[in-house]
Amino acid sequence: MTFEHRNSNARGRITGMAGTETTVKLDPTRLSAKMRNSVIRMIETMTVTGGWAAQSRRLAETIIKNHTLPCTVTTHRGIRVVGLTEEAAPRIREVVVADWAAFLLLNPLYRNGYYKTKSTSSIRTFT
Repeated sequence: MTFEHRNSNARGRITGMAGTETTVKLDPTRLSAKMRNSVIRMIETMTVTGGWAAQSRRLAETIIKNHTLPCTVTTHRGIRVVGLTEEAAPRIREVVVADWAAFLLLNPLYRNGYYKTKSTSSIRTFT
């Protein structure tokens, strides 16, 4: 039985064995329309979104990495900007923190006022 005629689980076991090297060739004609459109949308907007195990997200990250495109990656833990210089990172942080403080000023009852004290301390930080 050749490698191509095995089921996905058998192929996965073989390619994951120690001492094996795998070369993956992407055939875009075999992608579903939903996945293809999702990857195209992520590359156009330069924002990679989706769950940790989302195949379209993993595919978009690989394409962006191979072509060294600048992009942002959003997860439940925050935002990661690919290609960000060390000099720009503190400025980006200041903008994000200022935006959060402004949001809290406009919405003092967000999460039942839990962040109300946080917003006042953020204001003191910037003044």
